[in-house]
Amino acid sequence: CALPISPKRQKADVDELKSEDPLDVYMQAVKEKTENELRKFVAAGGLPSSFVAQSNLGPARAKDGEVDSDEEVYAAERAADARLACLYDSDGELDMSAVEEIRKQGVAPLPPVDHSTTEYMEFNKDFYEEHEEIAKMSDAQVNEIRQQIGVKASGASVPKPIVSFAHLGFDEPIMKVIRKMEFEKPTPIQCQALPAALSGRDIIGIAKTGSGKTAAYMWPMLVHIMDQPELSKHDGPIGLV
Repeated sequence: CALPISPKRQKADVDELKSEDPLDVYMQAVKEKTENELRKFVAAGGLPSSFVAQSNLGPARAKDGEVDSDEEVYAAERAADARLACLYDSDGELDMSAVEEIRKQGVAPLPPVDHSTTEYMEFNKDFYEEHEEIAKMSDAQVNEIRQQIGVKASGASVPKPIVSFAHLGFDEPIMKVIRKMEFEKPTPIQCQALPAALSGRDIIGIAKTGSGKTAAYMWPMLVHIMDQPELSKHDGPIGLV
């Protein structure tokens, strides 16, 4: 006769069934990442023209005035999904051999752009007004601060580092975001990068993961974006991360 199974053992068996194999979880994450990257690659038009012709699937384009921009985005997404269809096998799994074959074909180069034929609107790049406390700092004080926070900076007329968000003159909406992110004071990379980015300077910032590099780029980017006219239909991106 069958022996009764204890409730504790039954619970253990159920928990075991519910638990997921770490390897399966990892492989699923890799698959999703690969598919997302490939989807972005295709949606951006990164496939060779021969592949697009072979698949008989071009980008979806709606006639002006017939649909709004959201519907155009959805149409483009459907076209991207269709172009992806031939990259999957009968089981719905990503066929890496098909992906590799496309990579071997290369990507058609973009046509050259003659900027002299385009009249670009002028825009402001410098939004940084040096705080009086920062302006009063001597070169020796600036060097001392950089040594204290472990920052090295080089270039022409590098802005002095700030030591407080109050030195930046951010408006209240951005300050709310900073407080929500629980930043009490700028991180070392932010102390030096924020004044430079708000000044419209080109920056190469090198720091460890979690040092606040992305925020040091994003906050000035928002300031630049908000100063420019609102995007119109068919305009490209105004910021890139």
